[in-house]
Formats: sequence, structure tokens, C-alpha cells
Amino acid sequence: MGSLNVATTAAFFPIIASINAGGGIDGVLADKELLATVLDAVRETDALGRKLGKVAPWAHYLTKFISPYMLKPGVALARHLAPEAVRFAEQHFGPKLHGQHLAMGEAILELGRDQAQAMPALEQLMEHVRSRGGEA
Repeated sequence: MGSLNVATTAAFFPIIASINAGGGIDGVLADKELLATVLDAVRETDALGRKLGKVAPWAHYLTKFISPYMLKPGVALARHLAPEAVRFAEQHFGPKLHGQHLAMGEAILELGRDQAQAMPALEQLMEHVRSRGGEA
């Protein structure tokens, strides 16, 4: 169970951190450069996650098939079917967890260095997170 949690958290991290980096889900979707960085970081961290242990199947499939063409309609569908879930994700993973995003991002980058895996997109995403800040 421990390696599943670590591997899955590492694989999924760029998605949750991007909500803080973009100032919300719409901010991520509207910024093509940030969105491309997030998707590249997802590929990096999914590969790292598989080195660390077994990534939960739902997370691996989500990270494997995520694309700009799937995200926008997926978010629109989620807003239609479960708007409270989207609001929760934005409130929970946005600036409220800024400090946690910084700590987790650094820990994941360190795990990547330990595994001799470069993660330039995750480093770039972390710059966005750092510049965004947390709740006042």
C-alpha cells in the first residue's frame, strides 16, 4: 500500500499543483503554455511513479490519456454533472495548499534525482506554483 500511495501521488501531483499554478482550473485551461507544461510534467511524474511502485490504475490511465482535447470537455462535463466536486477541487487544491504543493513538488523532484530521471517540465511547473503564492 505504501508504494502504491507514493507512486500514485507522484504520478498525479502535476494535476493538483496546476490548480494552484493557474489560479484555478479555468486558468490552467486558458494558458496554453502552462497546460502544455502540466501535461509534460504528468508524463514525467507518471514515469517516475512507475519506478517507485505501482501507480493506481485509475491514475495511470488518467495520466496516460490526458490531453488538451480531453480536458476541456471533461471539465465541462464534470461541471455539469458534479459542480460541487469541481468547486471542491479548486478550493482544496488551489492556493489553500500552496505550501504543501511546494514541499511535495520539491520532494518529487528529489525522488526524480535519486532515480536519475530529469523532470524539466515539473521544474517549470514548480516555478509557476512558486510565483502564484498561497492564500492571504
